Amino acid sequence: MKYMGRILFLILVLVIVCFVGFCGCRKAEQTAGPTSIDHIKLKDLEPVDSGNLPPQIRFRIFRLEVPTDQIATLQQGFSQFDTAQLSFAERRAFQANGFLAGFGTNEHIGRLSVLFERVQARRKETRNLLVYDDAGDDISVTMLNSKEEVSWKRAGGKVAKDVFSAGRFSWMLKAAPVPDIRGVAQVRILPVYRMGADSFLTYLARMRSYAPFDFGAFDVRMNSGDFILLGSLGEPETPAKPAAGDQPQAADPPNAGDIPAEADEQPPELTLNRLLFYPPDKPWVINLYMILCMGVGD
Repeated sequence: MKYMGRILFLILVLVIVCFVGFCGCRKAEQTAGPTSIDHIKLKDLEPVDSGNLPPQIRFRIFRLEVPTDQIATLQQGFSQFDTAQLSFAERRAFQANGFLAGFGTNEHIGRLSVLFERVQARRKETRNLLVYDDAGDDISVTMLNSKEEVSWKRAGGKVAKDVFSAGRFSWMLKAAPVPDIRGVAQVRILPVYRMGADSFLTYLARMRSYAPFDFGAFDVRMNSGDFILLGSLGEPETPAKPAAGDQPQAADPPNAGDIPAEADEQPPELTLNRLLFYPPDKPWVINLYMILCMGVGD
């Protein structure tokens, strides 16, 4: 009997343990929250969209200097390159202001080498330009350090003038991919003026504000390997480059009465063409620009 009592006691303990365990599991099942992967969908595992980054359009800008006595040869050289691909805002005004532009592809690079040699062009600067928005980037920059009157010509040849505060004149490049045509960019090039600034912060605030000379604008479609050649017909009465070794001769200063009034040398008229193409410190050369498209949307 004593043995049987122990067996019954053990059976009762096992029954109680099983009952408690069963109830505990049910309670845990009812109160437990969802696991870390509950309600996760496949789209939740996709990378987070950081926004549609604008496609990048890459250019390489070459600045060369050409002696002014080679301008006629330069003009002849421009005739080798296509202008039918260029859509001018006002072709007559573009030409009246002495601007030159031509279009070529990678098949015409050989012509460039020949032309640069003929006009004694010397490369002075090479830089990369990355365009990723429609704000525009400068191809060239010429500083105007004080308030000056600047003139340019309209389509009919009439001269226009205005007074500009200190600032900078430049050729601006704007570009955007052509929709539905892979690897092709719509490019616009135009001369602009930006007002100067007294401080760096003011400069940053104004750097995207500009006044365009729309008559000098042209548009073109470009893909990798295409290029634009941008030059000038020069200005009248351009001084010649001083010969090496030339030194001014010493002489007695003349009397004031010996100098006729008409002999006073006047500075050349400040034209838009001069500001855009003539280096201020070297008036015997002009700048020639080659804008090479390196890639669209890469």
